[in-house]
Amino acid sequence: MSRQKLLKPKASIHSFCSFRIETEIGHDHIVGLDEVGRGPLAGPVVAAAVCFSKAWRDKEDPSLDRITDSKCVRERDRKALSEWIQKNALWTEVVVVDSEEVDRRNILRASLWAFLQCLEEAVKKRRSIDYVLVDGDKEVPGCRIPQRAIIGGDLVSKSIAAASIVAKVYRDNLMENYASEYPQYSFEKHKGYGTKDHWRALEEFGPCAIHRKSFLGRYFRMSQGRAGEERAVRFLKDQGFKILERNWRSKSGELDIVAHRARELHFVEVRFQSKPDLESAFPRSKQKKFVDAAKSYLLKNNGSHGLSTHYDFLAVGPEQIDAHFDVFRF
Repeated sequence: MSRQKLLKPKASIHSFCSFRIETEIGHDHIVGLDEVGRGPLAGPVVAAAVCFSKAWRDKEDPSLDRITDSKCVRERDRKALSEWIQKNALWTEVVVVDSEEVDRRNILRASLWAFLQCLEEAVKKRRSIDYVLVDGDKEVPGCRIPQRAIIGGDLVSKSIAAASIVAKVYRDNLMENYASEYPQYSFEKHKGYGTKDHWRALEEFGPCAIHRKSFLGRYFRMSQGRAGEERAVRFLKDQGFKILERNWRSKSGELDIVAHRARELHFVEVRFQSKPDLESAFPRSKQKKFVDAAKSYLLKNNGSHGLSTHYDFLAVGPEQIDAHFDVFRF
């Protein structure tokens, strides 16, 4: 007998996903809960709840057989299966938690809160729930219905897998809509996940309104800094200054703005939403680096050409700019 005949055929990933757990529990109305969108840099977390009738546990159906973890299903098949699930399940529920709520709660709490909202919405609509199966290692806080958390639940439970497909398709559609609003990020391709193209877009354009601040703190600080400098430039121009340089760099440090007015040469440090007192906002150690950078600028440009040199600090707040001219001298 050849070695090939001795080998057992590989089991399909779909064959592991069944109603076995639901059958063992035995209740009529068992709800599967899953979410999509924990990992992306942008966009919402979407949670879904799906409840099949008990009769489906003994049925055979080609579509039912293909239901498994959404990550194991091709995109075009997911869309067809999502439609089939919503047509054939007793009921489905979807909850969207936007990026602001994710930042406020943190991603784990936001996901669990989304699960609870799914169940509460179902209860409001008088839908029957006897038992809840949750994908993951944590049960839903605040849920008074009997429940079980199952690690890898979307691979073994049809109810959870169906929820993962419904949530995935719903979120993908949302991200495709966002792509038309923010075309520079190509959300329709990566759905907000951290691909190379997405990181490149962040480097070039900074974050947009649906990016998660809790995931991208550095980029939001950079974006705020750029916005603050733009306002500072407009402010100085209104005061009669001509802008000579922006973000001038040397080995000694960086100058946010170099400006000229009358017989004066001004080196300007800009801080966004700065602390009210100068020492906290711009401590002496940073002041010295700032002045060293100014000296490098003067050296490279053969001095000040008879202009008096001034070291200024602009604190750019949400509603106003506090200007501190000649704040220190060396």
